[in-house]
Amino acid sequence: LSPLPPTSTRLTRLESESRSSSIYIPSGTDPYWDLLDEISRLEADLSAGREAGISSEAEQAVKALLRRKQAKDPEYVYRITSGAARAAERLGREEEARRFREESARARRFLPQFNLEGLWVGKYGSHGFEMINVTYTGDKLIAY
Repeated sequence: LSPLPPTSTRLTRLESESRSSSIYIPSGTDPYWDLLDEISRLEADLSAGREAGISSEAEQAVKALLRRKQAKDPEYVYRITSGAARAAERLGREEEARRFREESARARRFLPQFNLEGLWVGKYGSHGFEMINVTYTGDKLIAY
């Protein structure tokens, strides 16, 4: 069988996934843990620098580097953009809320705890196979 030609919808999805992959470091990978270590070091450096009385220019430079690193962390981005979307909705800023929700959804795809949705089948003991349906309501996982 020859492969089917890709549809425009599939090409758009693949392009979007490629862009997201270049932005975020997938959660749970070695580069992700390295990123979290680097973020922790920068936060410690910033705190120590403030106590030592570093210049405001140096503090701003460390903050800028910290923000760039945090922007690669999908968990951080998901938490921040989800909260920003809720705040924008409360203020009636629908377009802004939509943009935050879209970014939140992109970051969420890189978090394994939110990628468990579907039918799960397993054999448990002598009574045979069982099937559960896993879904989400917001951030809450529901299995039945």
